[in-house]
Amino acid sequence: MAITQQLHIDDTHDALVRFLQFSPDGKSLVTSSWDRKSFILHVGDSKFLHERTLAHPPGPGFMNQLEWSPEGDKLLMRRSRCVTVWNRVGECICNHQQSPTDHPVRSVAWLTNEEGSKVVVMDTKGEELRHYRVDNLLLRDIVITSDKTWMVCVGTHDDDKSPRKKNQIILYNLVARRIIKRSLVYHEICDITLACDGRSALVSYENKAPSQLWELVLQRNNQDLVLRHTYMPKVPTTFAGLPSIFGGSHDQLILRASTAGDIYVWDRDSATLLHQIHVPTRLGHLTSFAWNRAASDSWMFVTGSHEGAVYIWTTPTDEVPRVVVPAPTRLDSRFHVSKFATLGFISSRNYLYLWVWGPHGESVGARDVR
Repeated sequence: MAITQQLHIDDTHDALVRFLQFSPDGKSLVTSSWDRKSFILHVGDSKFLHERTLAHPPGPGFMNQLEWSPEGDKLLMRRSRCVTVWNRVGECICNHQQSPTDHPVRSVAWLTNEEGSKVVVMDTKGEELRHYRVDNLLLRDIVITSDKTWMVCVGTHDDDKSPRKKNQIILYNLVARRIIKRSLVYHEICDITLACDGRSALVSYENKAPSQLWELVLQRNNQDLVLRHTYMPKVPTTFAGLPSIFGGSHDQLILRASTAGDIYVWDRDSATLLHQIHVPTRLGHLTSFAWNRAASDSWMFVTGSHEGAVYIWTTPTDEVPRVVVPAPTRLDSRFHVSKFATLGFISSRNYLYLWVWGPHGESVGARDVR
């Protein structure tokens, strides 16, 4: 993959680009910055076109999170003590301010708003509808399944006397209003995101800790949260503080950026490290990162920088590698390195792919060689 477009100067922010996200249908991109502006861009075949600018409402604090609604017709923004909702035409339809004595808002998701150990369900007018309490946990992030039955929470145990219980992942039943499973982890959690199937959660940690994939087992007589994979780089790596993301067809890739400027790419089902994408030095440190999960015929992601620039990375349709292997197939990988190229054979019971990388780490392509 390579950079194929930098956004026009009119669509460039004046400060650090904090958040990027494609709409559910992949036809729009929202960019948001510490310059207190957000842009909605139309994702075209050849270039991105500016649709509208959203001016952030007055109030303390910078934007920390921005989420499209599942239907793609609204945007939800979080600041430390403010939750804002815009409609698709850019009108602010809700601006809910927290009291200075309330806990700061640490995460938002469509259906809920989370603060401290309490999850607050609000409508788009800012009216509180109901509460859920997750005892003994200072929530850091939450995700909700599409059927609105399950919530996965990550956070820190609020009892400093229990260091072994400090960081936890929790599976919560919203219908029964109770915790189903508490899983302890040893590293500080910074983010959690769900796969498109709603049955796998990707958990990202701070500093050098590798990301992990947890499976939601939601059978009638068996509900559980199970660790499936840990995505390891070949050498110890400090990551850029950006969370891991799903990518590729049907979320079969895991991507994460390092502080050195490399983007690591793993196969989701085998946890095999497939590739490192080298980010040009001129781009500086990455500050935001998003994959267009709705683009099925091509691969596309965007990156943001400290200077306010947004770059689009794409692969032409005829060069999209076929690397998707349906679960539960187990992969075996063999690699050959020469002066001119790196060849990687990825084989399974039903597939055999030949990967080729150039001498500078660029991906040349992949071919089914069965």
